[in-house]
Amino acid sequence: MYKMNTCIISSLIVLASFGCTTSFAEETCNGVNELKQIMERKLEEIQTVCDNRYRELEQKLEAKVSKRSVAGGVAFSAQLTAKQSHISLGTTIKFDKLHVNDGSGYNSQTGIFTAPETGVYMFSYFLGHGNGPAQAWLALMHNGQKINGAVTDTFHVNEDLQGGNLAVFRVDAGDRVWIESWHQNDAYIDGPYGFTTFSGVYLYG
Repeated sequence: MYKMNTCIISSLIVLASFGCTTSFAEETCNGVNELKQIMERKLEEIQTVCDNRYRELEQKLEAKVSKRSVAGGVAFSAQLTAKQSHISLGTTIKFDKLHVNDGSGYNSQTGIFTAPETGVYMFSYFLGHGNGPAQAWLALMHNGQKINGAVTDTFHVNEDLQGGNLAVFRVDAGDRVWIESWHQNDAYIDGPYGFTTFSGVYLYG
């Protein structure tokens, strides 16, 4: 009421100087107040929409963070502990010593990682051998399709070599990833010295 009276008085003073009537001044102030009320209602509606959207995004973020924290993430790292010789083509390498297996995706009995969650993962693997001429070719496999390969090929006694590779790609929950021998039959890889490893980690959804 005070603001309206102030508006009317101010309008009367201004408009009186131009010969305007009192009723015209009151109508002008009423119009201004109505416009102000409309703008205030619109601002309240916009604020409500923004608040609701913010809460939705906040809930989604909390749910995702909660899911990751409860699950503990997905990651594994395994190594071969014994040398493997006379490896035939298509043989899955069973990395038997697990350093970490969060999400329980890697099976050391089969050598296969089964993705517990859909998302983008990074996988790395290394192979090594020495103490004599030998050769090995390994491939990173995804549901039976080769992603990439790695090789070692020694020609001399006491020559030590290590090869490896890395890949980042999307997998669906239930997809399988493993390392197998390819290209070279009767392959040989070392295990006891930690040269031959296989690791994977979930990056994002």
